Amino acid sequence: MSHCGEFWLRVADDQVWGSFDGERDQTRTMPLAELRQRLRYPPFRTHLSGQVEAGQAFRHPFGARFTLILAPRADGWEIQVEEVGRVENLARLTPPLHFLPNPLEIEGWQFLSDPRACAARPYQAEQGPGERRSFIFSPAVGQDIAGPAAPAAVTPEEVAAVERFGRGTLRIQDYRLGVGHDGCPVTEWLRFAVDLEGGYGD
Repeated sequence: MSHCGEFWLRVADDQVWGSFDGERDQTRTMPLAELRQRLRYPPFRTHLSGQVEAGQAFRHPFGARFTLILAPRADGWEIQVEEVGRVENLARLTPPLHFLPNPLEIEGWQFLSDPRACAARPYQAEQGPGERRSFIFSPAVGQDIAGPAAPAAVTPEEVAAVERFGRGTLRIQDYRLGVGHDGCPVTEWLRFAVDLEGGYGD
């Protein structure tokens, strides 16, 4: 349905018929629900960079309907993705979900040469997630996936569906640590770059 293409599609029995992508005059069908999702979440690819100070949040819109957030924590930040009009971290199903530190959590102990100096580090981890943090996100999180009526445990297939929609990589470029408690430093500031891609494409 481009500016010089076809402006009308036929809809019947929850199916759409017409020339809405591909070659001109090429007719195909698609479920109406899928077409609506594609129109709402077109493909996107975004690069951004920034710096954030301790206790402050970083927010940057992307992909027409989303916002990347670095939400402040006691000794660092949490990577979050939100959709306009919703309060839900769409990245919260980024693995690992248990038994290892999650790449969404940016904490001072992760930058120590010997993380064991921080007694309160999660899972008594020997190392942090590193300076390159990969995460996944989808608007289905909190609705069709891991929503109020979902069973307790998310399935590998659901995690794969989240990844198919959206992927991000945050690279920590520089930082400064300050004195914290019990050997666990705070991160006074952080400089980073992020690549984001996703949406419903072919």
